Amino acid sequence: MIGNIKKIKSIKFNYNLGKKTWFGTGGNCTLFFLADSINHLKMILRITKRLIPILVIGSGSNILVRDGGFKGIGIKLGKDFRKIELDKQNFTVSVGSGVKDSEFSKFCLQEEICGFEFLSGIPGTIGGNLKMNAGCYGSKISDNLIECKVLDDDLNIVTLSKEAIKFNYRQSSFNNNQIILNAKFSYKKSKKIKIKKKIDEISSKRKETQPVSSRTGGSTFINPPNKKAWKLI
Repeated sequence: MIGNIKKIKSIKFNYNLGKKTWFGTGGNCTLFFLADSINHLKMILRITKRLIPILVIGSGSNILVRDGGFKGIGIKLGKDFRKIELDKQNFTVSVGSGVKDSEFSKFCLQEEICGFEFLSGIPGTIGGNLKMNAGCYGSKISDNLIECKVLDDDLNIVTLSKEAIKFNYRQSSFNNNQIILNAKFSYKKSKKIKIKKKIDEISSKRKETQPVSSRTGGSTFINPPNKKAWKLI
């Protein structure tokens, strides 16, 4: 197995996984792999999945790596998972799970798509958002979801409708054996000036209420009933 893995150029051994996280701290993982395509991803999983634990990371904004590291393979989704495809006829947009929230927010502004302005205030990726049903300022990622594609435990690509997924506050029913590949959303059009105004309002509110220049853990923890996690921290 090791011999086969060493032939894969995008594999790195004893890699500092901590530096891939928002906090930039923590130990190494046994292997690190950047998957640029679905075939690329399936190839490495066929070799490693039954042998060592798997951890897929996005922006690493809600992950803490312990000093002892992760005894497994860390996977980051690359090129083919960072695509955005617009279907103007059906008013839908397909977004790769590796697309950053800020990138999708800018895309929506350019295409005069409303309903995703809140993503400008979340430092994550679409895949991570779906996993935790991320949201802020009265909106959440599952609001406009139609369906998403996942890679299951048998390495089959499965399409899940929104109705097949249970979304709760900062939770979803995706299991740890499913890797989110992309998602399809419905959308509405609006004037660019209105979308920009809402993004600016979110930005201003964040600057007024959050230490945006620092990498904090204020959004890492869910709010308990009738309380705010950041206040408790």
